[in-house]
Amino acid sequence: MKFSSFSLLFLLIFSSSLKSQINVSRLNEKDYEAIKQSTTYFVIPEFDNDKQQQYVDLLKTVWNFTNLKVVTAKEAEKIKNDVSISKIIPRAVQVTEGPGVVYLYQYVMYMYYVSRKGELVEKEVAWADFCLKHKAIGELYDKKANQNSQAQYINKNNCLHNYSLGFIKNYLQDINANLSNNKGEAISLSKRIYKEELDKFNAKDTLFIPDYVAEYPETNMEEALAKAKFRYKVIPVKELDAKILNTKTPFYYLNFVRFGYNKGINIVNAKDGSFIFNNWNPMGFKYKNLTLLDDDIKIINGALK
Repeated sequence: MKFSSFSLLFLLIFSSSLKSQINVSRLNEKDYEAIKQSTTYFVIPEFDNDKQQQYVDLLKTVWNFTNLKVVTAKEAEKIKNDVSISKIIPRAVQVTEGPGVVYLYQYVMYMYYVSRKGELVEKEVAWADFCLKHKAIGELYDKKANQNSQAQYINKNNCLHNYSLGFIKNYLQDINANLSNNKGEAISLSKRIYKEELDKFNAKDTLFIPDYVAEYPETNMEEALAKAKFRYKVIPVKELDAKILNTKTPFYYLNFVRFGYNKGINIVNAKDGSFIFNNWNPMGFKYKNLTLLDDDIKIINGALK
């Protein structure tokens, strides 16, 4: 089935998206069966066009919910009018927060169908958020970037901290698992995930922390980590990414995302992409006079056996 117009690749999202770093919808039976039968086109961003085969090699090992094809944005134009497919596409997002604008970058999964009136219905199925570099956020503010210029800036500069094949692997593992059981999962401001696996986290385990966290002055990372009662290692993000891609055994790392005055911290099992801990903090460093890491360190300390 075809429709006559194609939605823009980069779309405005409402402020509710600030409440999730990763979100998977629970679908009704009709939509669930329809999307399971679809072919999902995974669209890579322009700055990674030369890595298309690397995406193909990786994603075939972590995605089995649908048949998956990896395409560039240009190649995706050829199937833009087909509603029998689903898509996972990158998008730049702007959300108004108080007097300012929050800049985000996401992968979002869509399914499509045509209404009885013949109109296109586009349905979000899942999304995952990535962390823009502190400097890039400042430059986007200075440029007063709109949605299109923001997307162009990101595609030209690849100014994302945790956008790389290892992080994508774990995001898609988690989304694939949640779609497969159709339970739905939202890692949100109002929901703290504290799974049994975190209870087993102990002082002999090492929590790997990407070095980009220290870029945000409000984290006071050295001061916060001085209070840790567990082993940790601050590691270059490229080294962590390679470690995620190559691991055959579980290990844990901290995934940090900053959105305006909101921050999200997750602990991820790098082998299967599962989240064992999540703590969102609205108003970030202004909340209860804590740094962006203090409350997380206290909670993890409390889980130690």
